[in-house]
Amino acid sequence: MSEQRQSVRFPRKFLVTDYQDENFEYAFEGVDVNLTGLSFLLPDAELFLPGQPLALRVRATDIAENYALDSVEIVHIQQRDDQIICGCHITQVSSDQLLAHHRLVMQNEAAADASMAASELREFDFNQQNSSLSHQPGDYQQASFALNLAVEELTGGVQSDEGHWLGLTQGLEGLMSHLKQDEQQQVLSLIESFKRFHQQQESRNEQVLALSLLAKMLVHTPATEADRLAWQTLIRDFETRFLDERLLLAYDLMHQGLEAREALVEAENQLAKESL
Repeated sequence: MSEQRQSVRFPRKFLVTDYQDENFEYAFEGVDVNLTGLSFLLPDAELFLPGQPLALRVRATDIAENYALDSVEIVHIQQRDDQIICGCHITQVSSDQLLAHHRLVMQNEAAADASMAASELREFDFNQQNSSLSHQPGDYQQASFALNLAVEELTGGVQSDEGHWLGLTQGLEGLMSHLKQDEQQQVLSLIESFKRFHQQQESRNEQVLALSLLAKMLVHTPATEADRLAWQTLIRDFETRFLDERLLLAYDLMHQGLEAREALVEAENQLAKESL
Protein backbone atom coordinates (compact mmCIF):
# COMPACT_ATOMS: atom_id res chain seq x y z
CA MET A 1 0.00 0.00 0.00
CA SER A 2 1.66 3.20 -1.16
CA GLU A 3 -0.93 5.76 -0.14
CA GLN A 4 -3.69 6.34 2.31
CA ARG A 5 -7.19 5.12 1.48
CA GLN A 6 -8.89 7.77 -0.59
CA SER A 7 -12.20 8.32 1.16
CA VAL A 8 -13.13 11.95 1.84
CA ARG A 9 -10.61 13.71 4.07
CA PHE A 10 -11.54 16.32 6.67
CA PRO A 11 -9.39 18.92 8.42
CA ARG A 12 -9.67 18.50 12.18
CA LYS A 13 -8.02 19.95 15.26
CA PHE A 14 -6.49 16.97 17.00
CA LEU A 15 -3.26 15.76 18.57
CA VAL A 16 -1.51 12.43 18.05
CA THR A 17 0.96 10.78 20.38
CA ASP A 18 2.42 7.41 21.33
CA TYR A 19 0.12 5.02 23.17
CA GLN A 20 2.27 5.29 26.32
CA ASP A 21 2.03 9.10 26.39
CA GLU A 22 -1.30 9.33 28.20
CA ASN A 23 -0.82 13.03 29.05
CA PHE A 24 0.06 14.04 25.45
CA GLU A 25 3.35 15.57 26.57
CA TYR A 26 5.05 14.73 23.25
CA ALA A 27 2.09 15.05 20.90
CA PHE A 28 2.19 15.77 17.16
CA GLU A 29 -0.25 18.10 15.43
CA GLY A 30 -2.94 16.35 13.41
CA VAL A 31 -3.55 17.30 9.76
CA ASP A 32 -6.72 15.53 8.64
CA VAL A 33 -8.73 12.34 9.01
CA ASN A 34 -10.83 10.13 6.77
CA LEU A 35 -13.01 7.13 7.40
CA THR A 36 -10.13 4.68 7.70
CA GLY A 37 -7.10 6.70 8.72
CA LEU A 38 -5.45 9.94 9.75
CA SER A 39 -2.34 12.01 9.13
CA PHE A 40 -0.17 14.18 11.37
CA LEU A 41 2.92 16.39 11.20
CA LEU A 42 6.42 15.17 12.04
CA PRO A 43 9.47 17.28 12.91
CA ASP A 44 11.78 14.66 11.40
CA ALA A 45 11.19 12.21 8.52
CA GLU A 46 13.47 9.69 10.23
CA LEU A 47 11.12 9.14 13.16
CA PHE A 48 8.84 6.64 11.39
CA LEU A 49 8.93 4.43 8.28
CA PRO A 50 6.19 3.31 5.85
CA GLY A 51 4.75 -0.06 6.86
CA GLN A 52 5.57 0.49 10.53
CA PRO A 53 2.78 -0.54 12.94
CA LEU A 54 1.81 1.99 15.61
CA ALA A 55 -0.38 2.21 18.68
CA LEU A 56 -1.57 5.79 19.05
CA ARG A 57 -3.54 8.06 21.30
CA VAL A 58 -5.57 10.82 19.68
CA ARG A 59 -7.07 13.89 21.34
CA ALA A 60 -9.91 15.70 19.57
CA THR A 61 -9.27 19.20 20.86
CA ASP A 62 -12.61 20.68 19.79
CA ILE A 63 -14.59 18.28 21.97
CA ALA A 64 -11.87 17.47 24.53
CA GLU A 65 -12.04 13.70 24.06
CA ASN A 66 -9.20 11.17 23.91
CA TYR A 67 -9.22 7.96 21.85
CA ALA A 68 -6.93 4.94 21.66
CA LEU A 69 -6.11 3.54 18.21
CA ASP A 70 -4.13 0.34 18.75
CA SER A 71 -3.84 -1.09 15.22
CA VAL A 72 -2.47 1.61 12.94
CA GLU A 73 -0.01 1.29 10.05
CA ILE A 74 2.03 4.03 8.40
CA VAL A 75 1.33 4.13 4.67
CA HIS A 76 3.38 7.13 3.61
CA ILE A 77 5.81 9.83 4.75
CA GLN A 78 5.48 12.89 2.51
CA GLN A 79 7.29 16.18 2.27
CA ARG A 80 4.73 18.92 1.66
CA ASP A 81 6.25 22.41 1.38
CA ASP A 82 8.19 22.78 4.64
CA GLN A 83 6.16 20.14 6.46
CA ILE A 84 6.54 16.38 6.83
CA ILE A 85 3.26 14.52 6.88
CA CYS A 86 2.84 11.00 8.23
CA GLY A 87 -0.22 9.26 6.76
CA CYS A 88 -1.66 6.24 8.60
CA HIS A 89 -4.34 3.63 7.99
CA ILE A 90 -6.29 1.80 10.67
CA THR A 91 -5.67 -1.86 9.91
CA GLN A 92 -7.88 -3.71 12.39
CA VAL A 93 -10.94 -2.16 13.94
CA SER A 94 -12.68 -3.28 17.12
CA SER A 95 -16.09 -1.85 17.94
CA ASP A 96 -14.63 0.54 20.53
CA GLN A 97 -11.95 1.73 18.13
CA LEU A 98 -14.44 2.11 15.29
CA LEU A 99 -16.67 4.22 17.51
CA ALA A 100 -13.75 6.37 18.63
CA HIS A 101 -12.59 7.10 15.11
CA HIS A 102 -16.18 7.68 14.00
CA ARG A 103 -16.50 10.42 16.64
CA LEU A 104 -13.29 12.01 15.42
CA VAL A 105 -14.29 11.96 11.74
CA MET A 106 -18.01 12.55 11.79
CA GLN A 107 -18.53 15.58 13.98
CA ASN A 108 -21.68 16.60 12.13
CA GLU A 109 -24.26 15.15 9.77
CA ALA A 110 -22.77 16.78 6.66
CA ALA A 111 -19.33 15.27 7.32
CA ALA A 112 -20.89 11.87 7.95
CA ASP A 113 -22.87 11.97 4.71
CA ALA A 114 -19.85 13.07 2.67
CA SER A 115 -17.51 10.49 4.19
CA MET A 116 -19.90 7.58 3.84
CA ALA A 117 -20.93 8.52 0.28
CA ALA A 118 -17.33 8.33 -0.96
CA SER A 119 -16.41 5.15 0.93
CA GLU A 120 -16.51 1.55 -0.24
CA LEU A 121 -17.41 -1.59 1.67
CA ARG A 122 -13.87 -2.97 1.29
CA GLU A 123 -12.58 -0.07 3.41
CA PHE A 124 -14.36 -1.43 6.47
CA ASP A 125 -12.01 -4.00 7.96
CA PHE A 126 -14.12 -4.52 11.08
CA ASN A 127 -12.29 -6.96 13.31
CA GLN A 128 -14.15 -8.11 16.43
CA GLN A 129 -10.98 -8.57 18.45
CA ASN A 130 -11.45 -7.01 21.92
CA SER A 131 -15.10 -6.23 21.12
CA SER A 132 -17.48 -7.40 23.83
CA LEU A 133 -20.69 -9.25 23.07
CA SER A 134 -23.93 -7.33 23.42
CA HIS A 135 -26.11 -7.94 26.46
CA GLN A 136 -29.21 -6.59 24.74
CA PRO A 137 -31.64 -9.20 23.33
CA GLY A 138 -32.77 -6.64 20.77
CA ASP A 139 -29.29 -6.57 19.23
CA TYR A 140 -29.51 -10.29 18.53
CA GLN A 141 -32.94 -9.81 17.00
CA GLN A 142 -31.47 -7.17 14.70
CA ALA A 143 -28.60 -9.53 13.84
CA SER A 144 -31.16 -12.15 12.97
CA PHE A 145 -32.95 -9.74 10.65
CA ALA A 146 -29.69 -8.90 8.88
CA LEU A 147 -28.74 -12.56 8.54
CA ASN A 148 -32.20 -13.39 7.18
CA LEU A 149 -31.74 -10.74 4.51
CA ALA A 150 -28.19 -11.94 3.76
CA VAL A 151 -29.39 -15.49 3.21
CA GLU A 152 -32.29 -14.40 0.99
CA GLU A 153 -30.09 -12.04 -1.02
CA LEU A 154 -27.38 -14.65 -1.52
CA THR A 155 -29.93 -17.33 -2.42
CA GLY A 156 -31.50 -15.07 -5.06
CA GLY A 157 -28.06 -14.14 -6.36
CA VAL A 158 -27.05 -17.78 -6.73
CA GLN A 159 -30.22 -18.52 -8.70
CA SER A 160 -29.66 -15.48 -10.89
CA ASP A 161 -26.02 -16.43 -11.48
CA GLU A 162 -27.09 -19.89 -12.66
CA GLY A 163 -29.28 -18.34 -15.35
CA HIS A 164 -26.52 -16.00 -16.50
CA TRP A 165 -23.91 -18.76 -16.61
CA LEU A 166 -26.25 -21.03 -18.57
CA GLY A 167 -26.97 -18.30 -21.11
CA LEU A 168 -23.28 -17.46 -21.46
CA THR A 169 -22.24 -21.10 -21.94
CA GLN A 170 -25.00 -21.76 -24.47
CA GLY A 171 -24.09 -18.60 -26.36
CA LEU A 172 -20.44 -19.56 -26.60
CA GLU A 173 -21.28 -23.10 -27.63
CA GLY A 174 -23.62 -21.71 -30.30
CA LEU A 175 -20.71 -19.84 -31.86
CA MET A 176 -18.83 -23.07 -32.49
CA SER A 177 -20.67 -23.94 -35.71
CA HIS A 178 -19.68 -20.59 -37.25
CA LEU A 179 -15.97 -20.76 -36.51
CA LYS A 180 -12.93 -22.29 -38.09
CA GLN A 181 -11.14 -25.21 -36.44
CA ASP A 182 -8.46 -23.12 -34.71
CA GLU A 183 -11.07 -20.59 -33.58
CA GLN A 184 -13.22 -23.38 -32.18
CA GLN A 185 -10.31 -24.51 -30.02
CA GLN A 186 -9.98 -20.98 -28.62
CA VAL A 187 -13.68 -20.88 -27.77
CA LEU A 188 -13.48 -24.33 -26.13
CA SER A 189 -10.60 -23.11 -24.00
CA LEU A 190 -12.62 -20.02 -23.06
CA ILE A 191 -15.64 -22.15 -22.15
CA GLU A 192 -13.49 -24.31 -19.87
CA SER A 193 -12.13 -21.21 -18.15
CA PHE A 194 -15.66 -19.93 -17.57
CA LYS A 195 -16.74 -23.31 -16.21
CA ARG A 196 -13.83 -23.39 -13.73
CA PHE A 197 -14.60 -19.85 -12.63
CA HIS A 198 -18.27 -20.77 -12.28
CA GLN A 199 -17.44 -23.77 -10.11
CA GLN A 200 -15.22 -21.65 -7.85
CA GLN A 201 -17.90 -18.98 -7.55
CA GLU A 202 -20.60 -21.56 -6.86
CA SER A 203 -18.52 -23.21 -4.15
CA ARG A 204 -17.75 -19.86 -2.51
CA ASN A 205 -21.40 -18.82 -2.61
CA GLU A 206 -22.45 -22.10 -1.02
CA GLN A 207 -19.92 -21.69 1.79
CA VAL A 208 -21.00 -18.10 2.47
CA LEU A 209 -24.61 -19.22 2.49
CA ALA A 210 -23.78 -22.09 4.85
CA LEU A 211 -21.99 -19.73 7.25
CA SER A 212 -24.92 -17.30 7.13
CA LEU A 213 -27.34 -20.12 7.91
CA LEU A 214 -25.09 -21.31 10.72
CA ALA A 215 -25.09 -17.81 12.23
CA LYS A 216 -28.88 -17.74 11.99
CA MET A 217 -29.11 -21.09 13.76
CA LEU A 218 -26.80 -19.90 16.53
CA VAL A 219 -28.81 -16.73 17.02
CA HIS A 220 -32.01 -18.80 17.22
CA THR A 221 -30.76 -21.39 19.73
CA PRO A 222 -33.71 -22.62 21.85
CA ALA A 223 -33.92 -21.59 25.50
CA THR A 224 -34.66 -24.85 27.33
CA GLU A 225 -31.76 -27.14 28.26
CA ALA A 226 -33.10 -30.21 26.46
CA ASP A 227 -33.83 -28.28 23.30
CA ARG A 228 -30.40 -26.61 23.45
CA LEU A 229 -28.65 -29.99 23.55
CA ALA A 230 -30.66 -31.25 20.59
CA TRP A 231 -30.03 -27.99 18.75
CA GLN A 232 -26.27 -28.27 19.31
CA THR A 233 -26.34 -31.75 17.77
CA LEU A 234 -28.20 -30.34 14.78
CA ILE A 235 -25.63 -27.57 14.42
CA ARG A 236 -22.74 -30.07 14.51
CA ASP A 237 -24.44 -32.15 11.84
CA PHE A 238 -25.04 -29.03 9.77
CA GLU A 239 -21.39 -27.99 10.04
CA THR A 240 -20.17 -31.43 9.00
CA ARG A 241 -22.54 -31.58 6.04
CA PHE A 242 -22.28 -28.10 4.60
CA LEU A 243 -18.92 -26.58 5.59
CA ASP A 244 -15.85 -27.73 3.70
CA GLU A 245 -12.79 -29.06 5.53
CA ARG A 246 -10.95 -25.74 5.33
CA LEU A 247 -13.80 -23.80 6.95
CA LEU A 248 -14.44 -26.50 9.57
CA LEU A 249 -10.79 -26.38 10.60
CA ALA A 250 -10.80 -22.56 10.58
CA TYR A 251 -13.96 -22.57 12.71
CA ASP A 252 -12.26 -24.82 15.27
CA LEU A 253 -9.18 -22.58 15.28
CA MET A 254 -11.35 -19.54 15.97
CA HIS A 255 -12.65 -21.32 19.06
CA GLN A 256 -8.99 -21.55 20.13
CA GLY A 257 -8.62 -17.77 19.93
CA LEU A 258 -7.57 -17.02 16.36
CA GLU A 259 -9.29 -14.28 14.37
CA ALA A 260 -11.17 -15.32 11.21
CA ARG A 261 -8.46 -14.28 8.74
CA GLU A 262 -5.70 -15.89 10.80
CA ALA A 263 -7.76 -19.05 11.19
CA LEU A 264 -8.33 -19.35 7.44
CA VAL A 265 -4.63 -18.93 6.68
CA GLU A 266 -3.64 -21.46 9.36
CA ALA A 267 -6.27 -23.94 8.12
CA GLU A 268 -4.95 -23.67 4.57
CA ASN A 269 -1.39 -24.19 5.80
CA GLN A 270 -2.33 -27.27 7.85
CA LEU A 271 -4.27 -28.86 4.99
CA ALA A 272 -1.40 -28.17 2.60
CA LYS A 273 1.02 -29.96 4.96
CA GLU A 274 -1.31 -32.95 5.26
CA SER A 275 -1.52 -33.30 1.48
CA LEU A 276 2.27 -33.58 1.07
